[in-house]
Amino acid sequence: MRSTPSSKDDIKSAIQKAMQSVGPRSKVFFYFGGHGDVWPEAPINPSAEGQINNAGPSPDTQNIIAGDGKRISGVELRSLFCAARHPSVAIITVFDTCCSGGSLGLPYTYDIDKGSVKPRSSSHHEVPLPMLQISACRARGIARSVVSEEKTYGRLSWVLACYLKENNHTSIEGLVEYLYGNCGEQQPQVCCSLELTGRIRLF
Repeated sequence: MRSTPSSKDDIKSAIQKAMQSVGPRSKVFFYFGGHGDVWPEAPINPSAEGQINNAGPSPDTQNIIAGDGKRISGVELRSLFCAARHPSVAIITVFDTCCSGGSLGLPYTYDIDKGSVKPRSSSHHEVPLPMLQISACRARGIARSVVSEEKTYGRLSWVLACYLKENNHTSIEGLVEYLYGNCGEQQPQVCCSLELTGRIRLF
């Protein structure tokens, strides 16, 4: 059977080629909208969507599921991104999928504490290049959809697109406040390899 462009091997190959071909200070964007799970740990728990679990599952048990049904773990993805030829390459990832929060194991997670956006230390992994992860939900949460103009979109993708359309100048605080405030009962999560404040260029 011929492999599809979304198979595990195809996804890994595309990332590897990108990491080796981009020049210094380039920006790489990775988007995944599909299925994800926590395996072999506990199944998805809808009631945990809005909860903050400082420990959470290990990134090597959080997976995206490729088009051929094979899993790619968060640890595996992080390793592929970190294999960039130049350490100045910036990685922006968007996971509009279940169980994706914190799946790359980045050191900082952004939360809203007493009305202010604050980073907290969420892992002890050292990531050698700038990396931002925007996830549709927390580690065991469910990614939901939104219907607009009789078309169905991933809720995170829709809200993120609205934020970019409405804001010419983006910041980490503005991004977190907008995503966390407009995804309804779904609780997205923003993680980073660096402790960021102020304006950022997403794309």
